[in-house]
Amino acid sequence: MEAKEKADELLKKEPLVYSENLNIPNESGVYTIHFVNPSNEPMAYIGEGKDLYKRLITNHLSASENGKNSIFRKKLNSRYNIPFGNKMKEWIIENCLFSWIEIPDVDLCHLTEKLVIAHLRKKENLLNG
Repeated sequence: MEAKEKADELLKKEPLVYSENLNIPNESGVYTIHFVNPSNEPMAYIGEGKDLYKRLITNHLSASENGKNSIFRKKLNSRYNIPFGNKMKEWIIENCLFSWIEIPDVDLCHLTEKLVIAHLRKKENLLNG
């Protein structure tokens, strides 16, 4: 039951503007990224990470010229032709909102991520698979 409670808590959080200045912890957890795609459809991406700061800021908000460390960035590039590098970073900053929840237990992280994906799949288009 704890995974459902964690999933509900994450889903109730108000998404925040994507920024490098947020107080994102260096702890493990699950996150959501909400955005409106170039076709004007609401979208979401759900993920988990051992270090939320590294995952969200270093990997997803990178200005690197490839999507090597971010499936989110790879999918933005392949589905919507948003180019890697500064153009993608600017697009993410201007269009994405996100929320997260710290979850120290790895197994609980996995289960919570899957529950959030299942819940949002019914309501929104997901960039996840």
